[in-house]
Amino acid sequence: MTQSSSCDVSFVDWSVGDLVAEQCGFDRDQARRVCKLFDEGCEVPFVARYRVTQTGHMTCEEVRKSFEAYKNAKELEKKVTKAITQIRSKTEGDELRKAIEALNQARDSSEILSVTKQFAEKKTTKAGVAKELGLEPAAIEIFNGKSLNLMRFVDKKDLKDLKTIEGHLSNLLAHIINKQTKTTEVVQKISHLETKARIFVQGQLSAKAKKAVNGDGLYEQIANFQSYINFSAGVLQIHNHQILALERGEERGVLTWSLKIDNPLQEHPLRFWKVHQNHVQLFQNALNDSVTRLFEPRLQRAVRRFLVQRAERAAIECFARNLRQLFAQSPLIGYHIIALDPGYKMCKLAFLSPLGEVIDTFETPFRGGEFTKECLQRIGEWCHRVHGKQTAIAIGNGAASKETQQAVARFIKEKRGSGLRFCVVPENGASKYSVTPLAEEELPKLPPTLRSAVSIGRRLLDPMGEYVKIEPQHLGLGMYQHSVSEKRLAEALRESVREAVSLRGVNVNKASVQLLQQVCGLNKTTAAGIVSLRKKEPIGSREALRKVKGLGEKAFEQCAGFLIIDQKDLSDGNRGEDEGNGEEPVKKRKKIEKSMKSGETDPLDATMVHPSQYEMAKRLLNLANVEASEILMKDAKDTLKRLTNLSEDEQVVRDLMLAEQELTPPPPITALICYFQKEIRSIGSLQVGETFWGRVQNNTDFGTFVDVGAERDGLIFGTKDSPPPIGSMLRVTISGVDLQRGRVQLRIPKN
Repeated sequence: MTQSSSCDVSFVDWSVGDLVAEQCGFDRDQARRVCKLFDEGCEVPFVARYRVTQTGHMTCEEVRKSFEAYKNAKELEKKVTKAITQIRSKTEGDELRKAIEALNQARDSSEILSVTKQFAEKKTTKAGVAKELGLEPAAIEIFNGKSLNLMRFVDKKDLKDLKTIEGHLSNLLAHIINKQTKTTEVVQKISHLETKARIFVQGQLSAKAKKAVNGDGLYEQIANFQSYINFSAGVLQIHNHQILALERGEERGVLTWSLKIDNPLQEHPLRFWKVHQNHVQLFQNALNDSVTRLFEPRLQRAVRRFLVQRAERAAIECFARNLRQLFAQSPLIGYHIIALDPGYKMCKLAFLSPLGEVIDTFETPFRGGEFTKECLQRIGEWCHRVHGKQTAIAIGNGAASKETQQAVARFIKEKRGSGLRFCVVPENGASKYSVTPLAEEELPKLPPTLRSAVSIGRRLLDPMGEYVKIEPQHLGLGMYQHSVSEKRLAEALRESVREAVSLRGVNVNKASVQLLQQVCGLNKTTAAGIVSLRKKEPIGSREALRKVKGLGEKAFEQCAGFLIIDQKDLSDGNRGEDEGNGEEPVKKRKKIEKSMKSGETDPLDATMVHPSQYEMAKRLLNLANVEASEILMKDAKDTLKRLTNLSEDEQVVRDLMLAEQELTPPPPITALICYFQKEIRSIGSLQVGETFWGRVQNNTDFGTFVDVGAERDGLIFGTKDSPPPIGSMLRVTISGVDLQRGRVQLRIPKN
């Protein structure tokens, strides 16, 4: 920041772009260009896909990282301004100048907090009392190497003897030592783990937990944190999930954790500071006091803050990554679904068409791990109704899931040759969804219990369309999501959903309001406007989106490329989610045919090419002698691939024409074979060395959980650097079975 003589602050020393470049490791000009796009209101998916040349071909992950750094830098500016206002009310003169200088150079919130604590001290501190006695100038002179006759201060009020004077001066010197720039720099380096300082995280049972007796709620929780009692690990070796576990244990009153610094004096930058020989002992006493009372606690706070913030960021990033992968899962096309929401008392069943329509529902008692006769008969009737058609059973993974899987496996075994299979579907958030106004609107005739079963089944048929109806934090992905900032987690997950939905692409004439509102540039109001518009007549072009009330130029720019106009769907008269307003498909087809004749439609509306790029795209099509109507055909794409001597912008547009929107890609056959099961195995039947196909259920900081068709998911340790996508199929080998703890350890086979 620049300063006037009155210490007014107008700008920080760094620009937002500079901080983004520093934190992300990008070229400074590149970072400034991407920040300018964010300033203009561009969202991450739009920048990643349609501003490639401006960003220097950043990947989506790099753009996302830039946006996080951009938001942090903006927030940092606000915090600096607030901190300066706070300090101005408590200090002045040279102290204020130093404080502002330190704040101007702050690079994260912890540095701001550290400076604020140093300079906004209360007068009741030991150093504050000494200042009030007028000893600060003397302490500064001693620190700067001068020799003073301390007896001349004896006559002052409350300074009755030399010992009292030296005590006050020692307190002031300790304070001065702690405020030095060198001290602050060392604290920052050590707290960011940039030195070889030996620091250990230590966890122990809390005093309250030690007194807990059997039957207490606190006593019952001790077993959950057994690994962290008398725990010790170096800060360079400790894992993020361990920090979050310690935090969770402390929150619940089971644990306390702290940091032990080996020989903190050895880490202090002023341990060799030279003062006049007359004051060496005084300074040494002050240094020791400063280290013990100020420096060491300051280090402990800073390191702890760094470890917790790092762990929280990792947890949020893990959850967000899992969420994007969950939304990217392929739908199961053409299958009838028998969906089961398990429970120890009652099991809820729903029979769905391949479009997710509810054909029938049923509730049945489920006791002793057995279906009733009536239930088995009903499932048999459903299977008979769609005999010869593809049918799958979806079982929620909540309470009584394993028992339900075993009962279903027995049913399948008895119906030999039926080709029936089952799979486990995450049911997190289904019960939350079932009591929402949206669920009431979609399934008004069903009670909440049966709506949950419908939600579980639809997650197979249309993962993104169904998961988007649920608040992301309720989807049960990642690790320790309840131990991090709810605000930061919710914000990161909202952005992840928008990114996943936008980059996947949305059929503008079929998508629900819930799906549309997650597209770049859209919100609930404009999404509802799109649905309202298409009820009057199908949306035949991206240009027609300009008719949507409230959709301004910037919003149109952001959303247009991600909204797909599928002419085949429209001309075939296929029904969208909002249809049922009494208009016949034939009438709709006539409207589409009319718009096609009038030239309103454009084949490019079915591609990833943005409307602002259509002119260049058409030039490239002419150059390749390809008709726009043929753009989705393989031969046309092959011809476009052969174009040479293209500019950077032309290459980008050509690549967008070659790319395909995967609104409903079919899952690979191999995935389907591995995805469904006929039986479920007990943990005791698993043998070390056995190899299975498993389905990735969750990624955490410490490993990946995989469903291998057993009573418990197995865990592959150490997949942090390259975690497999959620929902993907993985070949795994059993490397360990712990029957007592009910744990299965897996590894990925080398071949």
